[in-house]
Formats: sequence, structure tokens, C-alpha cells
Amino acid sequence: MTVKSFSKYFLFIIIALFSVNLYAQENETENLYENCNVLLGVGTSYHVFSDDDYFRKGTGLFGDDDEITGAAGLYFNAELLLNDTFSLSLPVGLSAGYRIQTMEGGYEYSTIGGYTVERKVQIVDNIGYVNVFVPIDDEKYWLIGGSVGLGASNYKVTWDGDNPAYVDTEESSSGTIVPLSIFLDWGADGFGGRAGYTYVMSDYADINGETPKGDGNRFFIELRYGI
Repeated sequence: MTVKSFSKYFLFIIIALFSVNLYAQENETENLYENCNVLLGVGTSYHVFSDDDYFRKGTGLFGDDDEITGAAGLYFNAELLLNDTFSLSLPVGLSAGYRIQTMEGGYEYSTIGGYTVERKVQIVDNIGYVNVFVPIDDEKYWLIGGSVGLGASNYKVTWDGDNPAYVDTEESSSGTIVPLSIFLDWGADGFGGRAGYTYVMSDYADINGETPKGDGNRFFIELRYGI
């Protein structure tokens, strides 16, 4: 997903979510905080890498001078809302969930011989997480929360060229990821949304003596449905 595509998804979800929230308030719809057991969500995110690594920086050879500084993608998550499910009397809301996320970033460059090469980084995360959230308005349509997670991540870098003599290359590494998030949830029982920020810490195995680095700042927006 490119930055331009991410912007389109972001704008679409923003418009949809505020429309849903206005409808909920006008029709006195029940809130997510007190009346849901399960939450399903789909969203888009943009990740800004905080450190350079060997695989994302340009080689300086044959026109390869750029650097991959970010990646964008989609994710899906499912959460179990613990308060209502287990009749917990707590001053905060709790949920536990699972998220699968794919992100991609890259660029194309032309070699001296006039051929095109595409360098691309792809990251796939499988994350388990726990959310804590509190309402910030009387109707409890607006929630502010935090999240901590732990998961498995795969980091893959590819070089694809249109030169018949060029051998396409693919390298990958597995590792762990720890996301720490803050978010704002708005809407009601049924459709609603979330937007937030995540700081990501990662640890990958070396590839040919070089360590991939996936740490960075991630911004996300999500369309979710509470049941």
C-alpha cells in the first residue's frame, strides 16, 4: 500500500465514523462500553521506521540511492470485551484481542543500463494484546485507552528487476514485536471507530550477518463493529 492509498482509506474511514457517531447520538443507541461482548475491526496504518538498516537504505549502486523510510498496510483484529462478558465490576474497561497486520514499503529505480528494479520491504505481524479504556463523556460513546501487545513478526525484503540477466532476490527474517498504543474510540454498540498511535519495538534474527530493524512510530485508524 502506498502513502497515497493510505490517505484515501484514512479520509473514507474518518467520514464514515463521524457519520455513525452522529447517528448514534441522535437515536440514543447503546454504547460499546456497557453493552458489547465482541469487537471486530478492520483498519489501515502507516509505520515510520525510527532506525536505518542495511536492507532499507540505498546501496548507491546503479541508481539505487533512495531509502525506504515507511510502510503502509491493512489490519484485522478481533477482541473479547471482558467487563460485560464476565460481569466484572471495574472502574475501567478491559479487552483482550488478536490482530493480523500486513505492511509494505518500497520504490523503483532505473539502472545505468535502463532497466527497472523494485526494492520492497514487507512486514507481517501476528499480535496478541490487552486494552484498557475509560469513557470520557456522559453517554460513554467516546473512550480513551491504552494497549500493550506481544507477537510474532516476519520481515521480508525483495529486489525484482526486468533485466533478463538479473536474478530476483528475496530475504526474510522472523522475530518478535512489542506494540505500545494509545487510542481514541468513538461510536456506539454496532459501528464505530478508533484512531491512535503505536510505538513499536522489534527484534529480528540476522540475515547474512545484518540485522533488520522494524522499530518505529505507527499511526492507525479503524472501522470497528461491536456485538
